[in-house]
Amino acid sequence: MKSTLKASLERLSGLDGYIRSCVVDGESATLLARHGASPPGDPQAATAAQITLLQAQRRALQAFQQDSSKLAGELDETLITVGRYYYLIRPSRARASVFVSVVLDRERANLGRARLALSTVEQGLSL
Repeated sequence: MKSTLKASLERLSGLDGYIRSCVVDGESATLLARHGASPPGDPQAATAAQITLLQAQRRALQAFQQDSSKLAGELDETLITVGRYYYLIRPSRARASVFVSVVLDRERANLGRARLALSTVEQGLSL
């Protein structure tokens, strides 16, 4: 069953080390929903950086796939480690321009559980 964006993000709040999460439309650079603590710094700049990173990764994946038929597949998620934080970013399968992002405390997070939860939330997004 599809759920609202905010309800989807609330499910991530049970993760160990959870700080915040959001759903972003990268095409329009629009924050569609967010949950958790307000981010330090400029949230628009952080969103723009995530959009740029995902676009670059998609181009790199396409280049690899052109060079080798053995590299078929999609980008699952991206992990960025900055200081004491993990940033997990997962593109939506339903709409390529949309992604879900979660920020976790590096000391308390379980990346395996976070990846599974992020995948579940992404699959249940109502877009």
